[in-house]
Formats: sequence, structure tokens, C-alpha cells
Amino acid sequence: MLPKALRLPPGAIRRGKKFQNQLFSARTEPNRLGVNRFIFVVSKKTAKTAVLRHRIKRLLSEVSRKLPSRGRDIAVVALPAIAAASPGDISRELQKLLN
Repeated sequence: MLPKALRLPPGAIRRGKKFQNQLFSARTEPNRLGVNRFIFVVSKKTAKTAVLRHRIKRLLSEVSRKLPSRGRDIAVVALPAIAAASPGDISRELQKLLN
């Protein structure tokens, strides 16, 4: 889990730049804090069991720690294809999407 200072409250990003690939959709907007803040959304439609939803959130959280801090608020919504993706694929796609 991300530290509280790096988590976004729900509904924090209303507008901003939107990115999408086959694994997830992301929306970003700049903040004035100098650190990246994240929110991860994995719905029941994406992963049926809570175990799988939390696993996906943990993978996304770990990848987000390795990203350079540019002072952005980032909302990541997982799409159904992410349930079958490997951790390496998830890491590579998120880094490509946000760089």
C-alpha cells in the first residue's frame, strides 16, 4: 500500500490528460506538491475475486514507486485484460503510458 501522502482521495481528478492501452486507462493532471500521487481502481468487472483485485492493486502500487516523481496526480483504472497479464507486462505498460 502506498503511504497516505502519496494516495489521492476518490474523485480527485475530474479533468486532465487521458491515456489508455489494452491493460488500463490513466488520467493525469499536475499538482503543486512535487510528488506523484496515485489512485488505483480495479472493479469487479475487471477481476471477479477480491484476491485478484488486491493483487492487481499491489502490482500497480509497486510499479508506481519506481516511477520518477514529477508532481502529478494519477488515476489508474484497470481494464479486464489486466487480469491475465504478467507482472512484467503490467510494469512495462504503465511505465510506457506515463512517460
